[in-house]
Amino acid sequence: FAEAEALGERLDILPGQGIAVQFPNGKDFVVALLAVLSRRGVVLPVAPALTDTELTSFLERTGVHAVLTPDRIPQGTEAVLAARGVCRELGSLA
Repeated sequence: FAEAEALGERLDILPGQGIAVQFPNGKDFVVALLAVLSRRGVVLPVAPALTDTELTSFLERTGVHAVLTPDRIPQGTEAVLAARGVCRELGSLA
């Protein structure tokens, strides 16, 4: 729980804001999930296997505030988020 608490403290989100979590099933996904929930955010799980087009479409439709991902988000996705002024890639949990 210490990792989730530390990440939660780094998250600059308000209660009810959607956070896309794109980690494979495993420890990092659970840490990210608990961190978002600890800030009273809304977890929007995203399958790591989505194509760039599918991910961009998902993010456009959901209006997420941030993306937690182990990798860089696709270039097209960054543009979609930046256009809404909420582009924040939180990156790895390390």
